[in-house]
Amino acid sequence: MGGVPCIRGLRIPVATVVAMLAEGMTETEILATFPDLTIDDIHEALRYAADAVREVESHIRDAVAEVGDVPDEEAALERILNRLGAPMRVAQAYSLELVMDEAAVTGRLTSVLRSLFHAATTGVIAFFAAFGLFVGYTMGTAFIIVAIMKPIVPNNVGWWTTPQGAFVSSGVNFPGAREGLVFHTTYWIIPVALLGGMLLLLLTHSLARRWIAWFRNRRTWRPAIEVGPGPL
Repeated sequence: MGGVPCIRGLRIPVATVVAMLAEGMTETEILATFPDLTIDDIHEALRYAADAVREVESHIRDAVAEVGDVPDEEAALERILNRLGAPMRVAQAYSLELVMDEAAVTGRLTSVLRSLFHAATTGVIAFFAAFGLFVGYTMGTAFIIVAIMKPIVPNNVGWWTTPQGAFVSSGVNFPGAREGLVFHTTYWIIPVALLGGMLLLLLTHSLARRWIAWFRNRRTWRPAIEVGPGPL
């Protein structure tokens, strides 16, 4: 849901469950409202909210420590707020950190892709790293699509070589042959493409999780600089 923390992929925001508890609803009433939830989901939402509060408090304390002793309380508060950034940007930056935490720990594909997308907006190096990982996901998916297409259009899936036999490329051929190249087709391409696609996806996903964990650990809390104004 656009960067909003949800429970178990049910598209039920954690904030909704916590707000219902704050309004005095019992766990039984919440479960009646959302039949897909369990007691453990509600408890997990509370733990999530507690972790969020502690993390934000930690960032505020760090900002206060950096400001130091200022005789004028109003000026001190202004400097602290400037250090943290606009409230919406602080929330967006923290939401991104939560998504990256989930991606690094659980490896959920949607969280990993969302983390890569937002990380790509933070700098040139991050952009090219995320772009390379997206290319890996795309190529792995393309190999699997080739394997699926082979039984559907057997005469149009294969690989191209030069007349001397040098490999050029493989894939789906629509329509006709490429000029100056020889087209080969065989059902062996199905297991080869499936295996190659799955290995490439697994390798890319593993590298993505490692890179996200590294990127998350090296980031500095600078929401006013690194996070754009648009919603996650």
